[in-house]
Amino acid sequence: IMSVEKAKQILQKFDIEYEKYYLDKMRRKLGLVQKQLDSDKELIDQFLSTMYETGGDFTNSFRTLSLLHLPGTIHFDKKVEIFKTNILQQCCNLDEWKFINKPDIDNRTLQMLSELAEQNDMFLQQFGFSAERIQVEKMKYEKLKNIEQLSSDQKRDADWKQWEKWLDLYLIRLEKEIDSNDTNDIDRLNKQRLKIMRENNPRIVLRNYLAQRAIESAEKGDYSEVRNLLEELKHPYDGTDKDEIDLQKPDERIQGGEQAQAATDPTEKCE
Repeated sequence: IMSVEKAKQILQKFDIEYEKYYLDKMRRKLGLVQKQLDSDKELIDQFLSTMYETGGDFTNSFRTLSLLHLPGTIHFDKKVEIFKTNILQQCCNLDEWKFINKPDIDNRTLQMLSELAEQNDMFLQQFGFSAERIQVEKMKYEKLKNIEQLSSDQKRDADWKQWEKWLDLYLIRLEKEIDSNDTNDIDRLNKQRLKIMRENNPRIVLRNYLAQRAIESAEKGDYSEVRNLLEELKHPYDGTDKDEIDLQKPDERIQGGEQAQAATDPTEKCE
């Protein structure tokens, strides 16, 4: 039997190795292929946080990064504008954002549970709730109130402000990848970077709505949807991104809690 002390040592080593692998993978997904900087972890965390705060689709948001070219390339400014359009398309619209942030407990029940929590916290636990859970639900109601005051344009503007803040940091980091002033060298590095990003950011993943659509067609005797989907999934990283991401954020998310909730869970969306 392994001692507790030995187990702790192994777990510590695992955490260190996992962190190294995680950062290496995330650098490839962000196209940081030349250098490894200590500040990269913060940049990665801020990307995930921005995606969470705007309801960004995980798979498509990462894939959208490949629309950006290195500073100094001929189409750099144009690509920044293209990125802006596409990254906002990956964010939840206002209706989706309301749906995702809807509290799990209705207001009347929440008020009753709050009163119970003030009287006897142990009694509250008998119903499967805790004071912490009640507090979280109250915070959801407050957040939803603020969301309901927004217009679609205000939501979009707020999303871009957050993405613009992160983009500024990202472009500064990309500049540090460049060690040459030669345009040809920068172009070669840019092509290498884009290739690595596309090899690490899938264009397609098996989403519930895609599987459901294929199943419904098959139940009607049409297996073409199944065959097409299977063929796509054999090569999830293939496909050329032009100025638009081939697979846009699914509008069907608003129709189902699982898809909608996944839009804002950065761990769930690590596809």
